[in-house]
Amino acid sequence: MNLREFEKWALAQGSVANPEPDCGFKGQCVSLVQQYLYNVCGIKFKARGNAKDWANNIIEGWDKLSATTQLKAGDILVYTSGEYGHIVIVDADLQCLEQNRKYDGKITVSAVRKGYSCVLRSRQAINTGNEIPESNITYTVQTGDTLSGIAQKYKTTVNSLIEANKNKYPKIAETNGNYIQIGWVLNIANNTTNNQTSNTIFKVNANSGLWLLDINGKKIKAYAKGTEAEYLENEKGYTKYGYIYFKVRVLCDNNVGYMAKAYLI
Repeated sequence: MNLREFEKWALAQGSVANPEPDCGFKGQCVSLVQQYLYNVCGIKFKARGNAKDWANNIIEGWDKLSATTQLKAGDILVYTSGEYGHIVIVDADLQCLEQNRKYDGKITVSAVRKGYSCVLRSRQAINTGNEIPESNITYTVQTGDTLSGIAQKYKTTVNSLIEANKNKYPKIAETNGNYIQIGWVLNIANNTTNNQTSNTIFKVNANSGLWLLDINGKKIKAYAKGTEAEYLENEKGYTKYGYIYFKVRVLCDNNVGYMAKAYLI
């Protein structure tokens, strides 16, 4: 189960208890986190005390990071204020997935609140569900087909089809897509990151603004909600911090870099 699937499951449950063999404390914040560790990370149940205790009783294979750390999908945030503290999960969209007794133990998703004392992060990669899936669509080349025609049919690009098939059919790359052969079974490139889109102008849709990053993930500049950016359809994007990033040109100042797809509309 990946993080997105877990969130969907948890919200459908409404409220959860600890996983087996404990099965107690339904509705408490730590119970949701225990279920996350069990279902997504494969970590068996172990009592770690109240929420605030998790700041010192560190999960095996995880690190305790400062509250100033840039958040990543799959992180756990520990709030140590109050008698018992509180603990939440950073979901695949960098929102707060939590179970809170203040709300009758219901599981909710909301913006991350400030005030957490530390970030817990797995040393192993978390399967967030944001990863780009491999294409499982194929097309058998027919008489009269061209690569551009196939690309248009499947709403992708010639370059994307070349990249998806060059290992299987080297000649498709050698001829820059000008040669295909009847009977070839082409993999249709996934449309998530590199392919053409029907709307090449996006707007930033993050209430607190959105960072433009360089190819290495370094921050270039933050842009306010509503800022327009042009999707550079012939340029490859990448996945970082649990997000898919598009290469874009910001229209107001012509800066070029990468923005998280999840916060562009």
